[in-house]
Amino acid sequence: MKVKYTLFQLIVIFILCIGLCSAGASAKSKDLILVIDTSLSMAGYGGKNIMPLVKKSLPKFIDQLESDDSLTLITFDTEAKIYPTVYIKHKSNKDILNKYISMVEAKGKWTYTMAMIEAVFDKAKKLQAEDPDREQVIIVITDAIDDPPPYALKHRYDVKKIAQQYSGNEWFIFFVNLGQLQKDSHLAKIQKDVKENISQYTKVIDARESLDKVITQDLKKDIETMAKVKEINTRPFYMHPLFIIIVAIALLIALLLLLRRASLLKVKGALEYWNNELLEPIVEKVNLTAKNAR
Repeated sequence: MKVKYTLFQLIVIFILCIGLCSAGASAKSKDLILVIDTSLSMAGYGGKNIMPLVKKSLPKFIDQLESDDSLTLITFDTEAKIYPTVYIKHKSNKDILNKYISMVEAKGKWTYTMAMIEAVFDKAKKLQAEDPDREQVIIVITDAIDDPPPYALKHRYDVKKIAQQYSGNEWFIFFVNLGQLQKDSHLAKIQKDVKENISQYTKVIDARESLDKVITQDLKKDIETMAKVKEINTRPFYMHPLFIIIVAIALLIALLLLLRRASLLKVKGALEYWNNELLEPIVEKVNLTAKNAR
């Protein structure tokens, strides 16, 4: 049995196929790097003690990790400390991460931002090299103070110094701001420099008023939103929604033109009907042009 399709049906099938192919792209597994500022300022030195709330909220965030995701915990104060990377295969892996979180204490005398940035980007680059198909997500929870130890005063924060080594990456980088208003300008500068020199997918999240909500709800949504934006930005041109819409409109216009042309077709000339079965053949003539009909 032959199946015939009208041009309109073919257009619908084409649009549906493109849409299904686009929607069917599976979400990538993620390598998350969770960075926590453990300097004294996070424990109330010069402000309120926010570390207990950070530690209380993070297990809820960890519980949202999906199978085959990984998480690397990094703490920083005078130096950056990197914990072993944990891949999520079953619940016991999340228990290990929660154990790491429970061990974190804000006791560092200094806040060595540059050492943290270098350690984090270096780890992200290594994870990316191990499996380029995974998504690297960096989350930095800090009160935005840059106060390096005396021996590193010449090594203050400067992303441009390391941009050449890490520029052009498309990591997701979130700075969760716990600082006061007067310190926001520093974190804003970090975000601006990282976005311009390292990854365009960089965002500062203000968590001063709702830290628990930011960590337990907003972060996951922000990561998903950023993944969708990146997926659209990196699509081949023929998979881009705008291209699909343009093609669909062009095909619909072509269909309308064909239908219009068909509606204007007229039959011209004369039609002769011969019946030779009778003794005297009957010949009838009809002027089709005069009828002016389709």
